[in-house]
Amino acid sequence: MLAGLMGVSAFGNLNYFGRIQVPSLNWHALLPGICVALSCGVLGACLPSSWPRP
Repeated sequence: MLAGLMGVSAFGNLNYFGRIQVPSLNWHALLPGICVALSCGVLGACLPSSWPRP
């Protein structure tokens, strides 16, 4: 990963990777990430309370 960052900083984005076009973010891209984050938060809050205590 560090080599990729050094290549971009030395040669620029166009020369190292070719032209990269990032699409604009919309709800179709953000909705799965929000759902995963919320479900992980709920599971993280529920699981420790269900474990048996010593």
